[in-house]
Amino acid sequence: MTDQSQLDVIAILERQAATLAELADLAQSQRDAARQGDVDAVDRLLDQRRAIVETLAEVELELASIGESLERARSNKGEGADLLSKSRALAGEIAERDALTLSDLSAIRDEISSQITDTDKGRRAGAAYAYPADSSPELRISA
Repeated sequence: MTDQSQLDVIAILERQAATLAELADLAQSQRDAARQGDVDAVDRLLDQRRAIVETLAEVELELASIGESLERARSNKGEGADLLSKSRALAGEIAERDALTLSDLSAIRDEISSQITDTDKGRRAGAAYAYPADSSPELRISA
């Protein structure tokens, strides 16, 4: 691999690692927001993550275009291999945080569902004892 192609591979791998680090930070923030039950913050962070994932997809396309040089970087010891290892570790952290966030969001969904069900039960019970809005109870006295 020429010095220039090696520098190109290293530059792309550095961008990949930096983008993944940014994504990992947002994944942690999203996890924290989910644990606090702040669904609006989770949604805002998800929008931010989408933009970063688009950048990551561009980096992945660049990596795909330098396939042979990338394979050499993988097989050699040095900065390229270290960056690949760092990127794999970051991707693993992101996946782990996302799994935990999903679990937290599922718990929030279940709690909201339970509250809706309880509210509906109360509404139906009230309706069973209520009179229609356009009528009032009649008092009938038999003679």
